[in-house]
Amino acid sequence: MENSRLLYFKDKLFNEKKKLLNIIGSIDSAEEFGSLEIYYNELSHYDNHPADISSEVFMKEQDQGFKNNLREKLNEINDSLDDINNGNYGICKICNKEINKNRLETIPYVKTCLKCSDELSTYKTMFESVKDKYITSYSDNEGSTIFDREDAYQDIAENEIILKDPSFSTGDYMGIADEQNENEELDIENISQKYYDDTLK
Repeated sequence: MENSRLLYFKDKLFNEKKKLLNIIGSIDSAEEFGSLEIYYNELSHYDNHPADISSEVFMKEQDQGFKNNLREKLNEINDSLDDINNGNYGICKICNKEINKNRLETIPYVKTCLKCSDELSTYKTMFESVKDKYITSYSDNEGSTIFDREDAYQDIAENEIILKDPSFSTGDYMGIADEQNENEELDIENISQKYYDDTLK
């Protein structure tokens, strides 16, 4: 990229950085931003159920997410300014091809070209594999098998096994007590310290 364009984008990034720093500064100086008290109008929430303040907690989390997003964007701008100084600005971090000027004009701190960005899109890939794998009972694809609740449980359980979990050591591997020992009491005094320590590993 020619020097005049680099200077143009450097100036654009500095202006964007200045705006972000002003917004972050005004947020940090406002004591009530992100504070639960700004959304909560009771004197005390000590005796309330946590669900009673769920809306207030959501709003506080939303404020914090907004603040984190601004800081993340600021880091991306700083990285882009470093790239300009190192001569790497406008180059896709994945395919090493030049990023389209219109894309840089719109998002001057962008790190990938449009093609690589589409391939990286988590939203897109999140549903691609699911579509073919999870066939429901109302699907009418020939040769397809029904994916029911039991299959869903097995799919999750195979990745969620906790080694030495006492609930999986009853003999049936499902965490359900064996039927023949249903009326048998567990003698807690006979559990050794070694057995207890092993379950914590």
